[in-house]
Amino acid sequence: MSEQHAIAPAAPAADQYAVSFKEKIYPLGDWPVVSVVRLAQRGLNHVMQNEVASKVVGEIRKAVSPDKPSEVSTDAIKAYRKAHETDIDVLEAKYQAEAFVAIAAGKLGDAGNRGPRLDPLQTEIRKIATTLVRAQLKANNLKEPKGDERLPFGSASFTMRELVERRLSRDLDSITRDAKAIVRENERRIANATKAAEASKAADGETMGF
Repeated sequence: MSEQHAIAPAAPAADQYAVSFKEKIYPLGDWPVVSVVRLAQRGLNHVMQNEVASKVVGEIRKAVSPDKPSEVSTDAIKAYRKAHETDIDVLEAKYQAEAFVAIAAGKLGDAGNRGPRLDPLQTEIRKIATTLVRAQLKANNLKEPKGDERLPFGSASFTMRELVERRLSRDLDSITRDAKAIVRENERRIANATKAAEASKAADGETMGF
């Protein structure tokens, strides 16, 4: 058969898909659809909750201690979460969105793209700028634009992101100075939490006779 008349391979039938456990193969076609759907739901929950949470914790560890992320204590992670709640929510949403894209593309589980990184200083800079813009909008009885919504100003209009960028371009030096002070305070609190956790662990060891 000539190359131009070659027949494309057929897509696998549903009963050709299978999963494995302890070296045993289980064709999905052998199971009721309801069981496959429930299994998929459990898998989806695990990816969107457990796996995303694990990635977020990994980024928090790196943000707290870039040189020794594995040594960051649970208390330090909790302290960082409390100090950056909004940014953690954004990071989780981004990881979940990436997972849905991978699922739709048939690439779930593939090694590849790394997610966004947490930069404590940049996080605080944007947080301060956003707070300033919101305060300005409120003072002028203006509603904050959401997503791609645009707020008209004279002959121009701006999204919330653009308003924040404009504020940053105007007041970057003062905002950065304030952000650095916040980062230093957060680092101090995290360090104190880490020390307290280590002291508690040492005390527990002494109590147990170690």
